[in-house]
This record gives sequence, C-alpha cells and structure tokens, in this order.
Amino acid sequence: MRTCLRASALLTAAALCGLALAEFTGPAPLAWRWAQPTRVASGGVPQIQGDRVFVAVGGRIYAVDRTTGNTIWRFPRGEAAEANFRNGCILADGQVYAAADDGSVYAVNAESGALVWQHLHPVAVTTNLIAAGNNVFFGDTRNQIHGLDRGTGQPVSQTGVAVSEGLQTRLGSVEGAVLYSTARGSLVRLNPVTLRADWTQRFQRLSNNGAFTVFGERIYVNSGSFVAAARASNGAIIWQRNVGRDLDLAPAAGPDGVAVVSRDGNLFTFNLQGNAVFPRGVKLDSAPIVPPVFVGRFVAVAGTNGALNLVNPTTGDLVWNYVLPPIVTRVSTPATGGQGGGNMGEMGGAAGGNMGVGAGAGAAGGGGQPAGSPTTVNFTQAGGSPILAGNSLMIVTRDGSLLLFDRNLGVDLTAPTTRMVWPTPGQEVAGKAPMEIVFRLEDVGIGVNPETIKVDINGQNYIGELSRDGFLSIRITSASTVNRPLQNGRAVITVTASDWLGNTSVTKVNL
Repeated sequence: MRTCLRASALLTAAALCGLALAEFTGPAPLAWRWAQPTRVASGGVPQIQGDRVFVAVGGRIYAVDRTTGNTIWRFPRGEAAEANFRNGCILADGQVYAAADDGSVYAVNAESGALVWQHLHPVAVTTNLIAAGNNVFFGDTRNQIHGLDRGTGQPVSQTGVAVSEGLQTRLGSVEGAVLYSTARGSLVRLNPVTLRADWTQRFQRLSNNGAFTVFGERIYVNSGSFVAAARASNGAIIWQRNVGRDLDLAPAAGPDGVAVVSRDGNLFTFNLQGNAVFPRGVKLDSAPIVPPVFVGRFVAVAGTNGALNLVNPTTGDLVWNYVLPPIVTRVSTPATGGQGGGNMGEMGGAAGGNMGVGAGAGAAGGGGQPAGSPTTVNFTQAGGSPILAGNSLMIVTRDGSLLLFDRNLGVDLTAPTTRMVWPTPGQEVAGKAPMEIVFRLEDVGIGVNPETIKVDINGQNYIGELSRDGFLSIRITSASTVNRPLQNGRAVITVTASDWLGNTSVTKVNL
C-alpha cells in the first residue's frame, strides 16, 4: 500500500500512517533529498498519491517523484507567489489544496499542476486545511472557521463559524466532521453540512496546536499533564491518565495504543485500556518539535535537537536515530553557550532558529564549545511529522527540504565522520580532572549507531556518551574508575564508530 494519506479518507495523518507503516522495520538509508528555497519555515506532512509526493514550500506547491526525487511540476510555474505556504498542503479527490499566509487558498490539479480555482480570503489563514464532506475548511485571524466547496472554491457560508473562546491553530477531521479546539480548553466536533457543533467536550486546558489525534473511533487528547481517550461519536471520556509532566504536542495513536512526549523530552506509552507501559518515561534528550507518530510497530519522534528517533513503544529501545542535516552548515556566535542557532531570512524559532541548536554536553557550550564562542549549527529541524508509503519514510524539514529514506532506493557505503570539537586537536591543555573531551559524529547516509562507539586513549578504554544530536562527550573525573585522569604528555585518542549498516570509521587525534 503506497498511498498513506488521502484527505478524502477523513482520517488524520497520524491515523493513516499507523495503518500503512507496517513495512518499515528499522534503519533505512537516505535515498534522496529534494530542496527548494524558502524565506519561512516549511511545515506540513507530505501528501502521497501513487508515486507522487506533494508538498508546499516557500511560495510554491510541488509534485515530486517518489522514486527519483525529481520535480514533476510546480505551481505557480513562473514567478513564485509573494506569500508563503507555512502549513503544507492536503490532497483530496485528485486535487491539491494549500493556503498561503496572505489569505489565498488554491486548488491545483494533482496530475497536471494546473490551477483549478483560487479563493482570496479577506484575512490571513491561521490553521492547516482539512477536507470534510464536500468542502475544505480552515480557520482565520478573526477566530472563524470557513468552508469552501472543493469543486468551485465558493464559500459555503458568508459569515463562517465564529469561535468565541478563541480558535487554536490546528484543525482535524473525524468521521467526516471537523474537529477543532479552543483557547479555553474545549474540543468541538463541527458538522460540515449544518456548521453546528455535534458535541463539545471541555478540558482543563489545551495547547495552542490543538494537541489531539484521531485514530479509528477514538480521539486522543493531551491536556496539561494528562492524556485522555475520548469517543469520536459523542466526545465522552473513556479514560485519562496523569503522566506528571507537561504535554504539548498531539499524541501518537495506533492500533495497539498511544504514545505521548513531554516538553522535557520523555516518551510515555499506554495500551488501549490506558495502562502505562513506561510510567517513568523513556528519555529522548530533547523536546519534540512536531507531533510524534506511529510507524508500524514503532514511534517516530523528531526533536528540537534535529534528531529523528524511532523507538520501540513496548521495550523503550532505540531502533534508529538520524540527525537531520542542514543544507548548509552555518556558524553563529551566541551570547551564551548552548543557545542560539542560525536562521534563513525570516526563519527562526524558540529552539534557536531554523537550523536548531548545536547542543554540546556538560561544561561545554553549544556545539561542545565554551560559552560565547562561535557555534557550528549541524542540523535542521523537522517541519512536520514523518509519513511513510510502502517502504519509503518521508519528512519535510524547516529549511525547505523533503527527505526520503528507503532500504530499496537508498545506498550507503560511507562510514561516519568524526571530528574533535573541544579541545582543538593538537592543543596543549591541563590534564588534571575534571575535564571533558567532545567529538562530533555525523553520518548523512543513515545515521550513527550509538551501540558501536568505542573510545581508546593511549591504549585504555574510556566511556563516552553520545547525545541524540551527534555529540560524543568523554567526561574525565578524579573519582572515576574508568575515565581516569590523563597524565602529562601526548594523548592519542582513537574513536571507532559505525553507521546502522555497519560502515565503520576509525579516527585518531592527538592532544
């Protein structure tokens, strides 16, 4: 089954992915990377029809060949639109729909890329688009929900649906209806024909992005530190559990249960009865940047540190880890260590800019360097949750890229690269404890397998800790029986690392 998401199926992206990802069993090499220029952070989930992938990046909508990564068509064909597509696009009934930040909503023929219709809304669109019934719906800056006829682009109502409690930025679809949340904690199912609420369920609070996911006949909701399961038919609560940590982004839902990731980067999973599998959570080293999703039996979590993690929800084991590489490695000089990051034009964010934060370890600053020194930004961040069709896992990144991982299409014969970032190789430093040595490990092809890393200093084994964003830290203390203080003189440090396919590199540096 190659088609993972069709808007007319009236299910959320997360629900459809849970049905189609069973073929993805673990690490897969990068087959290709497609990229287009953009002034704002790209978002959304790729839409798939056969061997075509549809994305909206910058001022254009694109159709991309899934097997080659080549552009099939782009809209507009001439100059790009002056506005930007920030929330991706959706696919329904052979047409691609996307809303730009100037209020324009477009319908484009999925086969040819020709314009079917354009609707100019008087104010900016603030939510994603969804297809429900015969219409496409969106929310705007006036806290109103509007519907457009998918065939003609004509409004289904001149006034729209006013949301007096304040409309959150994410819409969903459930059983053919519209699902939205409010700033005061209400979850509402809206009938797409009558434009009246079928039901309203109130929660103590809901995050700005909605924090709900639909799977089958259930809706899973994050409310503060609680995760709840509700019936799609009437909104009644089936169960709710307190994980004891703040939850923000929407849960991941699958046929066997639900997974949530806290703001401080801990993964919690529950079965269909609401029983916790990991009451204490599984540490991921980073907050999520987009909602987690199920990929077959596993949970995929993309973090603010640029790492894409695949976790077994029943054992907590890391199945795969890949650091999303930037198109161009950038250098920024933060005011303090461990913060900052590059940006592209208007692109930026709370996580330190579009390209993220090069986070070091221990006493080192960002990128493993002292506070105030230039920080190399070694990753980009996910713009939307990953999705899979057949054996291909795809993800849109904030720098305008679409990455595809596939065991059959991708080939990786290159071993990881290792470089010392602190101290400088060949430098003279005091050998007394405590001290820290930091390396940066990179593998663009498939990622570094943390279980394969070995560190040797002057013939003795040392223990290093690899962060999810690729920094290897060797901490040396006077109290350690393993990482013992170094003697004066030359230290030869050897780092051995393999990627997930077994390609191995051995790197030696002098200190």
